[in-house]
Amino acid sequence: MRIIESEKKLALHEIKEVEETLNIQLPEEYKRFLLLYNGGHPQPGKFKYICEDHQNKSLVAWFLAIYEGKAENFLTFFKTYQGRIPQDTIAIARDPGGNLILLGINGKNRGKVFFWLQDFEVEEDEIPEYSNVCLIANSFDEFLNSLFE
Repeated sequence: MRIIESEKKLALHEIKEVEETLNIQLPEEYKRFLLLYNGGHPQPGKFKYICEDHQNKSLVAWFLAIYEGKAENFLTFFKTYQGRIPQDTIAIARDPGGNLILLGINGKNRGKVFFWLQDFEVEEDEIPEYSNVCLIANSFDEFLNSLFE
């Protein structure tokens, strides 16, 4: 796999600043990825996910980046989707249709990668659960290694 059109390289202290700002702790595998590639478009980028015992496919259009720009901005996505995705996850990428790739950051789902289906989002007054979230991989590295053409 290679990543094209990523943003400027990050230093570890910049990732730690984001963690402190958002009061979260990112899994180590994902931090290593951010240090190597700050966002960008993966090639290959297709992945499989399982929902209700059915296997489906999608594509990582862009990984989110920690930077000052508007497009695919990690902090902007955090603010936009807070209260819309499960509380123990964060958005780390998106597909071409506006669905999100999520990373578990707490509890039993820490480090797992999920696919959030926008078309089945809960209503505004409901607490987001996992009804529209499908498992992709049990770890971030497993997710990266599963990407295909």
